[in-house]
Amino acid sequence: MSKTKAIALMREIPAVVVSAGHTQKTVKVRVGLKQLNNPIKNISLLKYSGRQQTQLVHDPNNSLRIGDIIAITGGSWVSKDVQYTVDRIIVPFGPPLEERPPVPTIMERLAVRAEKRRLKKERQSPTGHTYHD
Repeated sequence: MSKTKAIALMREIPAVVVSAGHTQKTVKVRVGLKQLNNPIKNISLLKYSGRQQTQLVHDPNNSLRIGDIIAITGGSWVSKDVQYTVDRIIVPFGPPLEERPPVPTIMERLAVRAEKRRLKKERQSPTGHTYHD
Protein backbone atom coordinates (compact mmCIF):
# COMPACT_ATOMS: atom_id res chain seq x y z
CA MET A 1 0.00 0.00 0.00
CA SER A 2 1.39 3.41 -0.93
CA LYS A 3 2.01 6.11 1.65
CA THR A 4 -0.74 8.34 0.27
CA LYS A 5 -3.32 5.56 0.53
CA ALA A 6 -2.15 4.75 4.05
CA ILE A 7 -2.51 8.41 5.00
CA ALA A 8 -6.02 8.52 3.56
CA LEU A 9 -7.04 5.43 5.54
CA MET A 10 -5.90 6.81 8.90
CA ARG A 11 -8.83 7.56 11.14
CA GLU A 12 -8.92 10.70 13.28
CA ILE A 13 -10.11 10.18 16.83
CA PRO A 14 -11.17 13.20 18.91
CA ALA A 15 -9.66 13.33 22.40
CA VAL A 16 -9.20 15.69 25.37
CA VAL A 17 -5.77 16.24 26.94
CA VAL A 18 -5.93 15.40 30.65
CA SER A 19 -2.23 15.42 31.54
CA ALA A 20 0.64 17.25 29.86
CA GLY A 21 4.16 18.29 30.79
CA HIS A 22 5.05 15.33 33.01
CA THR A 23 6.93 13.41 30.32
CA GLN A 24 8.76 14.74 27.29
CA LYS A 25 6.84 14.55 24.01
CA THR A 26 4.02 12.48 25.55
CA VAL A 27 0.59 13.48 26.86
CA LYS A 28 -2.31 11.54 28.35
CA VAL A 29 -5.67 11.96 26.62
CA ARG A 30 -9.24 10.81 27.29
CA VAL A 31 -11.03 9.12 24.41
CA GLY A 32 -14.75 8.35 24.32
CA LEU A 33 -15.87 4.82 23.44
CA LYS A 34 -19.19 3.07 22.92
CA GLN A 35 -19.77 0.04 25.08
CA LEU A 36 -22.57 -2.49 24.76
CA ASN A 37 -24.51 -2.62 28.03
CA ASN A 38 -26.88 -5.52 27.54
CA PRO A 39 -25.39 -8.98 26.93
CA ILE A 40 -28.77 -10.29 25.70
CA LYS A 41 -28.73 -11.04 21.98
CA ASN A 42 -32.20 -9.60 21.27
CA ILE A 43 -31.68 -6.70 18.86
CA SER A 44 -34.46 -4.58 20.34
CA LEU A 45 -32.86 -4.69 23.81
CA LEU A 46 -29.34 -3.66 22.80
CA LYS A 47 -28.20 -0.33 24.23
CA TYR A 48 -24.91 1.49 24.02
CA SER A 49 -23.49 3.79 26.67
CA GLY A 50 -20.56 6.15 26.69
CA ARG A 51 -17.35 4.94 28.24
CA GLN A 52 -14.01 6.69 28.54
CA GLN A 53 -10.51 5.36 28.09
CA THR A 54 -7.14 7.06 28.53
CA GLN A 55 -4.32 6.73 26.02
CA LEU A 56 -0.76 8.00 25.87
CA VAL A 57 -0.17 10.12 22.76
CA HIS A 58 3.08 11.27 21.12
CA ASP A 59 3.39 15.09 20.93
CA PRO A 60 6.55 15.74 18.84
CA ASN A 61 6.92 19.47 19.62
CA ASN A 62 5.38 19.63 23.13
CA SER A 63 2.65 21.92 21.82
CA LEU A 64 -0.31 20.57 23.85
CA ARG A 65 -1.75 21.90 27.10
CA ILE A 66 -4.24 20.40 29.55
CA GLY A 67 -7.80 20.92 28.28
CA ASP A 68 -6.99 21.01 24.55
CA ILE A 69 -9.35 19.10 22.28
CA ILE A 70 -7.23 17.32 19.69
CA ALA A 71 -7.44 14.81 16.85
CA ILE A 72 -5.18 11.77 17.15
CA THR A 73 -4.26 9.13 14.59
CA GLY A 74 -2.86 5.67 15.03
CA GLY A 75 0.21 4.49 13.27
CA SER A 76 3.57 3.09 14.11
CA TRP A 77 4.28 2.52 17.78
CA VAL A 78 6.50 5.21 19.29
CA SER A 79 7.21 3.15 22.40
CA LYS A 80 5.74 0.23 24.33
CA ASP A 81 2.76 2.24 25.58
CA VAL A 82 2.45 5.01 22.96
CA GLN A 83 0.63 4.09 19.75
CA TYR A 84 -1.11 7.34 18.75
CA THR A 85 0.26 10.65 17.48
CA VAL A 86 -1.25 14.14 17.56
CA ASP A 87 -2.68 15.04 14.17
CA ARG A 88 -4.03 18.53 14.90
CA ILE A 89 -5.43 20.73 17.64
CA ILE A 90 -9.19 21.18 17.20
CA VAL A 91 -9.90 23.59 20.09
CA PRO A 92 -7.00 25.09 22.09
CA PHE A 93 -7.33 25.73 25.81
CA GLY A 94 -5.11 28.34 27.44
CA PRO A 95 -2.48 30.04 25.29
CA PRO A 96 -3.44 30.62 21.64
CA LEU A 97 -1.98 28.46 18.87
CA GLU A 98 0.26 31.29 17.64
CA GLU A 99 2.24 31.19 20.92
CA ARG A 100 2.85 27.42 20.78
CA PRO A 101 5.18 25.32 18.64
CA PRO A 102 3.33 24.03 15.54
CA VAL A 103 2.08 20.45 15.36
CA PRO A 104 3.93 18.71 12.50
CA THR A 105 1.88 17.33 9.61
CA ILE A 106 1.91 13.66 8.77
CA MET A 107 4.20 14.24 5.79
CA GLU A 108 6.70 16.06 8.03
CA ARG A 109 6.55 13.21 10.56
CA LEU A 110 7.13 10.62 7.83
CA ALA A 111 10.08 12.62 6.47
CA VAL A 112 11.70 12.82 9.92
CA ARG A 113 11.19 9.10 10.44
CA ALA A 114 12.69 8.26 7.02
CA GLU A 115 15.70 10.49 7.72
CA LYS A 116 16.31 8.82 11.11
CA ARG A 117 16.06 5.41 9.44
CA ARG A 118 18.55 6.45 6.71
CA LEU A 119 21.04 7.72 9.30
CA LYS A 120 20.73 4.49 11.27
CA LYS A 121 21.49 2.42 8.16
CA GLU A 122 24.54 4.58 7.44
CA ARG A 123 25.85 4.08 10.98
CA GLN A 124 25.41 0.31 10.75
CA SER A 125 26.81 -0.24 7.24
CA PRO A 126 30.58 0.05 8.05
CA THR A 127 30.32 -2.63 10.73
CA GLY A 128 28.88 -5.18 8.34
CA HIS A 129 25.83 -5.85 10.52
CA THR A 130 22.54 -6.06 8.71
CA TYR A 131 19.17 -5.77 10.36
CA HIS A 132 15.64 -6.24 9.11
CA ASP A 133 14.05 -3.33 7.26
